[in-house]
Amino acid sequence: MKKIIFYVLLWAVALSASAQKYKHLENGNDLYASEKYKEAVVEYQKSLADKESSFGSNYNLGNALYKSNEIESCIDHYKAACSDKNTKSERAMAYHNLGNAYVMGEKYQEAVDAYKESLRLNPKDNETRFNYTYAKKMLQQQQQQRVLAQLPKPAHYIQGCRVQRLLLG
Repeated sequence: MKKIIFYVLLWAVALSASAQKYKHLENGNDLYASEKYKEAVVEYQKSLADKESSFGSNYNLGNALYKSNEIESCIDHYKAACSDKNTKSERAMAYHNLGNAYVMGEKYQEAVDAYKESLRLNPKDNETRFNYTYAKKMLQQQQQQRVLAQLPKPAHYIQGCRVQRLLLG
């Protein structure tokens, strides 16, 4: 009888621990779904501190920071979610969002590289392919603007209308 009670208690403790395992991650997900991004950030940070889920915590924290317009901070968490220990699918999603964050920060070369890595991991992702094309176009425009900014400016500009001489004969 004592063994049965022991196993029932052990099972109850294990069930309780299992329910608490992803508490902060789930709370963060609920807050994120309610568009309470700042509060979700706090829960995801607690989730990371409790080592609930490395990928889920970093990826979701990156998403909440992105929605909170904290671009530099979200980049760090997307990079952590790109870790080799995660699945190809998870890494592809993280690289895609990393590219989005770089575009928001106007770091187009980094965005192109992130999208390229995402496509290497998931070549069938049309949304990433579209974003990759967009980032390449923005990078080209950025590079053209840099070239134009380096050109010397004329000492003076001629204004007014063009003068035409008429010969009377």
